[in-house]
Amino acid sequence: MDIAVVRYLAGKLFVAYAGTMLIPFTAALILREPAFAFAVTAFFTFALGGVLTLTGNAEGRWGTRESFAMVTFTWLTAGFLAGVPFWLGGIASFENAMFEGVSGLTCTGATIFSSVENLPRSVLLWRSLTHYLGGLGIIVFFVLFMPKTGSPANLLRAETSGPEKTKVMPRFKDAALIIWWIYLAFTLTEILLLKFAGRLPLFDAVNHAMSNVATGGFQVRDAGVKAYGSAAAEIITVVFMILGGVNFTLYVHFLRKGVRDALRDTELRFYLILLAAGWFFVAAALVTGGGRTLQAALPESVFQVTAMMTTTGFTGADYVNWPPFAVMTVIILMFVGGCAGSTAGGLKAARLLILARMCRAHLKQMVHPQLVAEVRMSGQPVSDSVQRGVFLFFTIYLGVFAAAAWLLAAVGLPPLEAAGAVLASLGNVGMGLGTIGVAGHFAAVGAAGKLILTVCMVLGRLEVMTLLVLMQPEFWRRRRNW
Repeated sequence: MDIAVVRYLAGKLFVAYAGTMLIPFTAALILREPAFAFAVTAFFTFALGGVLTLTGNAEGRWGTRESFAMVTFTWLTAGFLAGVPFWLGGIASFENAMFEGVSGLTCTGATIFSSVENLPRSVLLWRSLTHYLGGLGIIVFFVLFMPKTGSPANLLRAETSGPEKTKVMPRFKDAALIIWWIYLAFTLTEILLLKFAGRLPLFDAVNHAMSNVATGGFQVRDAGVKAYGSAAAEIITVVFMILGGVNFTLYVHFLRKGVRDALRDTELRFYLILLAAGWFFVAAALVTGGGRTLQAALPESVFQVTAMMTTTGFTGADYVNWPPFAVMTVIILMFVGGCAGSTAGGLKAARLLILARMCRAHLKQMVHPQLVAEVRMSGQPVSDSVQRGVFLFFTIYLGVFAAAAWLLAAVGLPPLEAAGAVLASLGNVGMGLGTIGVAGHFAAVGAAGKLILTVCMVLGRLEVMTLLVLMQPEFWRRRRNW
């Protein structure tokens, strides 16, 4: 593996990353809040990027292994650096700061703060900004400025192992640029809607929009969007949570070929059907077993089910105390997550749909052994390699979930809370069960538990495979020239 080229490209990324830290630094100066932590972190990040760039090689050999190494190194390091301002600013211990930083950048939204309203506004801005940077992936942003060395497609394959999608444009950088413009347009649109229709203060609207479009979950009010008493703000939030959970390449299809072509996507229809079914079943459970009226149950169901399935993790209801059927419904939807290619986490709707169709095809072949049962998505056959990848991902994901929950139980968490915490972290949802559910936080989890959950957050954001690939001895063996 050519480490020199990895150093060079990672260094360029960290130089740009240091520039984003000047945003909360400037805000702290304007608001007359402590700015030292942001200044030191930005300087250290810039220096790290400079050293890596100067000692790297811009013309080195680039391949799949370099892409995996680049993505893993940058995500782990960037997550660590995201937490440094919390630690240097004296508002969190080292392990809590690292947990908060990784949670922000992976768009998990799990927090160690019991109350956020007492935090400096520059810190709140940095928390939201980490969501925004991690939403579509810092690597997606980087490939827009990537030199001719390397392959943007390799980097994206290393960052996400989701099912393949048809190319929307011949050049990947052109598609990535359009996607980022869409991402920015969504954010600006939501800010304006929250400000003028939802009547939110501008600072709150900016932070809420960055967190929402990225399906992150950090908020600037302890009561979340409910604190504003605005039905319009809640509706706007739901709409953009749904949009954030959709594959962003479909928006490019929409711009180039129209809405009909985009709506033919099988995963999109499955995603919307699951959302609607979740709204119905939870609302029905709240009416029949929770004593709610339909007028009260439906808005509560729509908001919370959307927040859980899109892995945004906003709190709109005390779901822990819902009837058991409603709680189980949202737990299942937390596993599902959003669409492949979205800012949401979870297993992804496409994978589950492919897996279901694989099972159906296998059952048909058991009855008719000579039958050729083809698995199709959006009218196109799914290749054997994609099917194997989906099955492998599903198996490893459940294995990691079980192992992490077992380890958390070993360090003292009750079984239900251990499982909920892993689901919240591995699925990048941010909301657990029990005392770390909607009314709680992760500060009470011990240092060992936070380390386990931090690893789960990174595994979930990189969709498990990327980090595990680096643990294989074959990855580090020298290439042979055949």
